[in-house]
Amino acid sequence: MAEIRNQKETCKWLITTLFPRKVHLYYIYQFGDHDPSGVLIPQTIKRRLNEFCEKFDCPAPLFERVALTEEQIEEFNLPTRPTKREGNKHANKFEGDSVELDAPPACTLRDMVRARS
Repeated sequence: MAEIRNQKETCKWLITTLFPRKVHLYYIYQFGDHDPSGVLIPQTIKRRLNEFCEKFDCPAPLFERVALTEEQIEEFNLPTRPTKREGNKHANKFEGDSVELDAPPACTLRDMVRARS
């Protein structure tokens, strides 16, 4: 899969890859950092996909943020870092420290993927 750099590219990739196949039921599993932007990305993707589906009368995907969640950070005792707040407009509403997606062991992330297959 090609590297996806931002939300617009993510939606564009999903639309051009999935929708032409006329799939009736599909799932999108999102993995991302637990930081001010990372927790907003799934909401934005889901909103944009729903808008697209309404516009083109297609079924909306079943969307799930798989990782990282606050529960997983606690469960796996993941290392945190101070949240970058300066110059980050999303940080005002974000509480606590941040965690990178690469903090859990790779086998843990693979298990999360397999659990959804």
